[in-house]
Order: sequence, then C-alpha cells, then structure tokens
Amino acid sequence: MVATKISWKMIREESYEYFQKASEPLEIYGICSKILESEAVENMLVVSLDTKLNIVGITNVGRGILDSVLMHAREVFRPAILANAAAVILVHNHPSGDPTPSRADREVTVKMQEKGAILGIRVLDHVIIGDKKYWSYQADREFYAGF
Repeated sequence: MVATKISWKMIREESYEYFQKASEPLEIYGICSKILESEAVENMLVVSLDTKLNIVGITNVGRGILDSVLMHAREVFRPAILANAAAVILVHNHPSGDPTPSRADREVTVKMQEKGAILGIRVLDHVIIGDKKYWSYQADREFYAGF
C-alpha cells in the first residue's frame, strides 16, 4: 500500500478588528454585524472561543439563499476543532431585517448543541442578525431555559 500524506491549513482570508472576549450577545452582534451587514443572502458564521471566551476564530461556514442556509455539523465544528476551541457561538443573518428566529433556526440550535456535546464543544449561543437589531437565544429566557 502507498501512504497518502494529507495536510490541512487554516488560511485567514479577511481580518476584522474585534474585542478579545466575547461573552455577551451584544459584543457578538457588534463584531459579526460588520461582517454580515452587506450580505443579501443568509450566511452562517461560527465564532470559536477558547476556555476563557477569547475569540480564536470567526469562520463563514455557509452561504445560502434569501431565506435559508444549509449547514451540517461537520462544517460548523470543523473550524472549532482546528482552532482547538472549547466553545462556539453560531451567528447568522436574516436579510429580511427581522431577526426573529424561525422554527428551523430553533431546530438547528438544538441539533448543534447536541452534536457539540458529543464533541466536547459547547454551543453557547445562536445570534441572529437583522437590520440594526439582533436576537440571541442566550438572552431569550423562555427558549434558552429548555436546554
């Protein structure tokens, strides 16, 4: 048998200025709204965090259509694993401007929390960015209390 050598490199395509820690939804909104503000279709970002909630990476893991983005746990957790992250925050935009979560948004959040638990990577929040406003599952006590 012939051995195959495989390598994986993370390449920083763009750089953004952001606060070092990201423990509050408002901070995540401030950082990620700059990345997503001009997007006409839904995009999913993964903010990877170390054990002290320092941001170790922000990766766009999906670009969709006007009202949805297809994402799989494999794409969501790959950048977190490569960055040796302890936790992630999911962030996506609603081009309609209304950040109210859809049923699919809620289902994806629960699904990713379950998958993250298997990997040992906590999903701390899912922030949805609209037009000059945001929705955070962490701040939504009624929904978040169910976890």
